[in-house]
Amino acid sequence: MSKENNAPAPNPSNINDINEASHLPHPNTNATENLGAKTIAPGQAIIEFEGEQEVFYRGSYVTKIPLNAGSICVGRRDVMAGHYPDVDLIMYRKMDPVISRRHLRFYRDINGDYFVEDLCANSATFINSYDDILNGERRKLQPGDRIFISISISIQFRIV
Repeated sequence: MSKENNAPAPNPSNINDINEASHLPHPNTNATENLGAKTIAPGQAIIEFEGEQEVFYRGSYVTKIPLNAGSICVGRRDVMAGHYPDVDLIMYRKMDPVISRRHLRFYRDINGDYFVEDLCANSATFINSYDDILNGERRKLQPGDRIFISISISIQFRIV
């Protein structure tokens, strides 16, 4: 038991304990989605990794990431070179060696528009089809746009 909270820690073997834990959303909650320490609210712009692919985002494994102010760099970490992207795809590197350390970034501009920008210029970032290559370019995003990182990762831009 913690000094701050007198409730016992949830028992992972008991599903009722897990659902009742205050840090986990109840399965019937529709108003927001819990995302580690982040919450996705209705009307929020997000990127969602299709096929329930989990990625390492700022300390947690997630499938959805809210797009707020600032930018989100997607790539693979390289400890020796000091590269630590916001979204780390190192776990996919072995099956897809063209994932770059700084592959792409998502950001919102001052007008409120969302963009994806290819940072690696290795012809391995596509939007909506494998015929539309982003090679060192940026593109304004529309809800429903799909971004492909090489052949292994598919991301959808959505407003929830």
